[in-house]
Amino acid sequence: MQIIIRPYEQSDKAQVCNLLNQTSNAPLGEDMFEMQEARVRTYPFYKRIVLTVYNEVVGMAQLFHATGMTPQGFLSQTIIVDSAHRGRGFGQMLDEALA
Repeated sequence: MQIIIRPYEQSDKAQVCNLLNQTSNAPLGEDMFEMQEARVRTYPFYKRIVLTVYNEVVGMAQLFHATGMTPQGFLSQTIIVDSAHRGRGFGQMLDEALA
């Protein structure tokens, strides 16, 4: 199995939106995702990585500090793994990659 963890790229947008929609009550379209991306680029610290299996994005993780949302001295972390790929340790791999 070819598993790669790498930085997020613009070409991952549709697959990352799919992952985010698995955990959200309100569907997120690519246009709304772009608006959110513009906002997070202004955060003092922001990092997003993706996990691919045979070039398909099946997980993503992000780490950020958003002034006014994240307490001083802390970072917020999000890890999402596609529901069809859970239970294989991918979330732990993403967590370790962010560390």
